[in-house]
Amino acid sequence: MVSGHPLRWTSNRVAVGPITSTRNALVKDVVRLHGAKGRRLAGLILLEGPRLVEEAVAAGIEVEVAFTSDPAAYPDAIEVSAAVLERLSTTTTANAVVLVARHPDPSLRPGADLAVLWDVSEPGNVGALIRSAAAFGLDVVVAGPGAADPYAPKALRAGAGGHFHTAVVRRPSLSLSDLAGYTTVATVAHGGARPMRGDGPVALLIGSEADGLPDDVVHAASERWTIPTGGVESLNAAVAGSIAMYEVARAR
Repeated sequence: MVSGHPLRWTSNRVAVGPITSTRNALVKDVVRLHGAKGRRLAGLILLEGPRLVEEAVAAGIEVEVAFTSDPAAYPDAIEVSAAVLERLSTTTTANAVVLVARHPDPSLRPGADLAVLWDVSEPGNVGALIRSAAAFGLDVVVAGPGAADPYAPKALRAGAGGHFHTAVVRRPSLSLSDLAGYTTVATVAHGGARPMRGDGPVALLIGSEADGLPDDVVHAASERWTIPTGGVESLNAAVAGSIAMYEVARAR
């Protein structure tokens, strides 16, 4: 059990243990999920730590298998040695529980307000923006062209459970033509105004920290918005995007 929530097994794996060898075949399979290619091929994600696991299980995520060095706290998980748990983890200090789950695949719901991440390539920024979207009630976060994998371990840690309170959709080939019917608001460092909220849904476009949004995206957007920063040249992408999401939510 994880805080009263049963792990919902979706595979034929049998919870046997303890596993003490880092060369165990199942351990090797899970380690492949440390990389984006491994996650993509397997259709699985890796969740680490009690808080994140609790958020995911409470949200009803489909659990494939879980591992722990504390079987008394997590009796549904496979017991592993400290060395194996360290190998399974992506952090310097291993967490008490590591969980493998099916990759969520929500749809892009029509009429929902979106935060579209464009060339936001740093996973920590992606996760922080997902966390802000969940906090401010935005319906969907779209990891668009050039965006880091929103389910990378670093993005999940930065999201602090936000992934399970808002829909996170990957659309690497997205174009503005796919956002017909939305008021597209480009966040720009200079030359924009405060966004005007209409009756329809908003797609808030957030670009990379170094270069911002591509010029063609900015020019094609319905509106441009600049956050006044006084003598500071610009803000961190996650900070700027979070402020913009708050403004969108406040205008509802």
